[in-house]
Amino acid sequence: MFVAAAFAGCGDDNGAETPAPAERLALSAETLAFDADGGVLSGGTNEVSVASSGPWRLSGRQEWCVPSVDKGGDGETVAFAVEPNTDLDAREVRFTFMCGGEERRLTVTQEGGSLLDPDQTDYSLPAEGGEFRLRIESSGETSCRFLEPVDWIHRVETRASLSFFYFTADANTTGRPRDARLVVTNTDGDERTVTVRQERNLLLEVGETSFNIPVEGGEVRVNVRSNLPFRAAPTVDWIVLQTPPSSSEELLEQELVFKVEAAEVPFRSGFVRFTTDEESLSAEVSVVQGERPKGIEFPDDTFRQILVDAGYITVLDGTECILTETGEAATQLPDLYRKGIASLKGIEAFANLTTLEPNGIGENPIRELDLSGNAKLTTIGWQSVLGGWRSYLTPAPLEVLKLCDAPVEEGRVVLSSLYCSSPYETSESLTVSGTAVRIIEITLGSYDKVQWLDITGCPAIQSVTLNSYYLKTLYVTAGQKSAIDAQRIVINDQNYPTSQLEIKVR
Repeated sequence: MFVAAAFAGCGDDNGAETPAPAERLALSAETLAFDADGGVLSGGTNEVSVASSGPWRLSGRQEWCVPSVDKGGDGETVAFAVEPNTDLDAREVRFTFMCGGEERRLTVTQEGGSLLDPDQTDYSLPAEGGEFRLRIESSGETSCRFLEPVDWIHRVETRASLSFFYFTADANTTGRPRDARLVVTNTDGDERTVTVRQERNLLLEVGETSFNIPVEGGEVRVNVRSNLPFRAAPTVDWIVLQTPPSSSEELLEQELVFKVEAAEVPFRSGFVRFTTDEESLSAEVSVVQGERPKGIEFPDDTFRQILVDAGYITVLDGTECILTETGEAATQLPDLYRKGIASLKGIEAFANLTTLEPNGIGENPIRELDLSGNAKLTTIGWQSVLGGWRSYLTPAPLEVLKLCDAPVEEGRVVLSSLYCSSPYETSESLTVSGTAVRIIEITLGSYDKVQWLDITGCPAIQSVTLNSYYLKTLYVTAGQKSAIDAQRIVINDQNYPTSQLEIKVR
């Protein structure tokens, strides 16, 4: 028993096992923080150092966050690679380091992604300019600015919106294409660049547009600025182009020289016409040689151009013109029906005019017509086999008709529809005068608004026929009133149901 006891007591004192040392595991950081692009946030790191009492291993791998190693020993460093976060929400993952029975956790966080998405990154605007808008999808508040100063695009201030920016662009008058770069940013620090391009405007400009050259001849130099090919064609053979124009799609300034030959007459005039393949883009230079005669004003652009194209007149300068030989001899004018003419001023210069054929002057917004200089004018209407007399003067919103001594056929003035349909214009009164006027016939419809007629300038008047709902007043002289009362002047008012015509003396 003792031995046994003695043996046992020895074992307790000298043979006991040494206790295992405590396991140790420590990390240099408990969290790692990354931005949405996968970069380390300011002041941070993407590494963790491990202090351990033995081998360790790592669990918790994620596809978007990958450690450089998943096991190691004391003093080793683990680096974490983080992919960009395309989601707007932040995310995190936890890794566990294990050494024996010890565990330490590491949390890796990443900020949510930022959204800044313009609906277009390239705008193309016409040369005429106009409005455009930029739509933005963004995860934060947005603002915009131009990369460089721009004076042709203007921000339109509207009710606050996080989604839209509105702009207007001026018309391009430079002759060259142009562009601007718009930078859009949001509060998340994202930035996008939008390019705005504007087409060039087509350009054809000439410097001086009129030249006076002596009868001995001389030279004309014309400065031309253009960004497309053009032609320079004199309208007469005594103006000769010396330097053909250069053809270019780029903006180019050049000087063209024309020789003006000596004249055998005291005065003549011609033009140089500059034309392009664009019908709306042309220019004209007038050349006057010799002593300039007194011109006649043709203020209406359309009327003047029709006469120029027909060879009836030559432009001296601006609206001042002279009649050509064709114009001097003309007994009728080119077709003037529905041409958008507002004034026929200048028509009085055609002294040999006898008719308003072929189609008259109707459907033009003409309010005053002075034919007092056309002493040979006879035909201002025509007679239909079935419908009676028709007018070459209307439809038109005439308010004043001056015939003076024009010997109009039968002394008859026939007027119907005193309005213009396109654009719609109507007159509210009418004054007719002429020494040869004997008969006036007026028929108006529902679109007409004429309320009174003045015939005090018609001393030979014999008959007035009215068929109009609105026309209820006739102005006459005292002598005409007496003749009406004595039935020497016949007034036939066909207003339905009964005449309401009031005759007043002026």
